[in-house]
Amino acid sequence: MLSTGIRTDVGVKILGDNLDTINMIAQKVKQALTGMNGVKDLYAEPITGGKYLDIKINKEEIGKYGLSVEDVNMVIESLIGGMKLTTTIEGRQRFSLNARLAQDYRNSIEDIKRTIIQTHDFGPIPLSAVADIYFSEGPPMIQSENSLLRGTVLFNVRGRDWEVQLKMRRKK
Repeated sequence: MLSTGIRTDVGVKILGDNLDTINMIAQKVKQALTGMNGVKDLYAEPITGGKYLDIKINKEEIGKYGLSVEDVNMVIESLIGGMKLTTTIEGRQRFSLNARLAQDYRNSIEDIKRTIIQTHDFGPIPLSAVADIYFSEGPPMIQSENSLLRGTVLFNVRGRDWEVQLKMRRKK
């Protein structure tokens, strides 16, 4: 398991350059194995299905408000990702003190759109005034091996001849 990354009795690795093609082949392999005698716990690791928050800054709009991309990115980074404010020292230990939006606000796209950016000349404006904000689909985790993208189909084998022979050897 440590050397191959396969966590089941048998695994099929699919390597390539395109996630969509790897996913298509993984589904075909899974379909071919479905119903085969002895194949149990059949699972194609998901390649798509991850949710990503995309924030595309509109450079024309930020220019109208006298903002830079860096200004908007700082707000996004600090409120969503978290910003280090200071470090506290307690005895020999050091702890970072970070600030960011509460979990409920980070999970709501409408609340993120209403996040306030302070401008010099126009006062506070919502983030949605200078950026398109939406969720998009993507890979939950991109796996690679030898510089190629990787997908896997995993399964266990139960009730086959080799398993019976293995059990008999263990009893001796």
